[in-house]
Amino acid sequence: IVDFANLDHQRASRAGFPEAVFGQGKTPKQIHAILESMADNVNKQMTTPSSSSKLSDASKAILATRVDKHIYEEILRLGPLQNGQMEYHETARLISVRANSVILQEHDTEAPSPSPSSSQQPHSTKQSVIVACAGTTDLPIAEEAALTLSLSSVPTTRIYDCGVAGLHRILSHLPTLRDPTVGCVIVCAGMDGALPSVV
Repeated sequence: IVDFANLDHQRASRAGFPEAVFGQGKTPKQIHAILESMADNVNKQMTTPSSSSKLSDASKAILATRVDKHIYEEILRLGPLQNGQMEYHETARLISVRANSVILQEHDTEAPSPSPSSSQQPHSTKQSVIVACAGTTDLPIAEEAALTLSLSSVPTTRIYDCGVAGLHRILSHLPTLRDPTVGCVIVCAGMDGALPSVV
């Protein structure tokens, strides 16, 4: 992939969050090759004793954003990844990949992996993030944010369809929004942008 991509495999260790593939404008072949390389990198790190114990959950997250469904279908036609398994999240237009070593680790521990699409992640000592979405039109952006967080093991809560046109909808979530474990609220507000000022 050196002809078209220079991947930053160490970003998660430096910045706390992994590099994501921005799929828009890339060919299916390029996306396939990049995801393959990223999964291979995770596998190598997981099988290296000196680095596997230090590998954060964020370092294991592999994702490609802004990938339309027809592009994902073309990626699938290129064949499965050798180093991991892809999953497509249609609303978010996002591909997530679980490296083979991560799948094997989950199987060995027999602990079910948390579903990134669940609205509430299990209790954690980490501060959580709320993703609030004004209306259905904003769902793709909200889901992209929520999935990126969830796949990086950040406790994430979704509050959807809570725009200011029906103010009672966001007010009913005040206990969640004021919870002391909430460290951040991401608001996807649509055209008028009114929801952030209310939140």
